[in-house]
Amino acid sequence: MKSYCRYLVIDKITGMKLVCGEKWKEYSELPFCGTFRARCGGLRKYTVAQFMQERKVGGVDCVIVYWIYATPKEPRVCSVVTPFGQFLGLKGKLYELFPRRFLKAYDYRKVLIRHGIWK
Repeated sequence: MKSYCRYLVIDKITGMKLVCGEKWKEYSELPFCGTFRARCGGLRKYTVAQFMQERKVGGVDCVIVYWIYATPKEPRVCSVVTPFGQFLGLKGKLYELFPRRFLKAYDYRKVLIRHGIWK
């Protein structure tokens, strides 16, 4: 079954975010990693299902995390490539500039450690 999701591509070696975006995805074959409650606006909460898969993207070993939740009123399909993804030669519709502060905004090592992928 196809569902609307947000996704994040993380480099397994460095733990850095390479690409993020939103798209329609067939998730029945993906490994399930659990659910969590998220907040939308004020007091409204909804349940988000999380799926993960390991793949090579542009010759780099990556982990792709999918978050499936209720479809918004106006769904959009987009992908945003970070500067680290640009350095590896990945292409997308949008390109993100370096953050003004530190590079911590791109660091997802804790997510990989929590799921036993990164040590």
